Amino acid sequence: APSVEAQFQANSLRVATEAHDAFAQGVSNGSITLNPKLPYNLQAGNFVDQQVRAANRVLAGQLGLDSSSIRINQRLYAPDGSYTVPDIYFPKSGNIIDYSYQLKTINTPQIQSFIKASPNGTITIVSPAQIRPIYTIR
Repeated sequence: APSVEAQFQANSLRVATEAHDAFAQGVSNGSITLNPKLPYNLQAGNFVDQQVRAANRVLAGQLGLDSSSIRINQRLYAPDGSYTVPDIYFPKSGNIIDYSYQLKTINTPQIQSFIKASPNGTITIVSPAQIRPIYTIR
């Protein structure tokens, strides 16, 4: 069976891809009303984030995982007392999965805060497949 982390990567990708299409469809059929003051991608990203977070909470429950194995959308503290909130953090490996429409690099402030809080883990970015493939920053 795939590792727990691989299962969450795959689940995140599948749900993000489906939710991206569902958002566009909802906008086109009128079931989702856009806020004209906010960028489209921000609104799509928020919708996708909510869907992926909910689906990953369900998966964590199905796999019987508790906060010693996975933390979804919870504060992660750095040694200096600052904190960041990764979409998924795996305490045992220190690895992070982040869902994003934006292209992120090692220099992105949020990624820097992930590194400060989890210096030994990898950081994997998951976007809807229509936007870009999954990639790992380090």
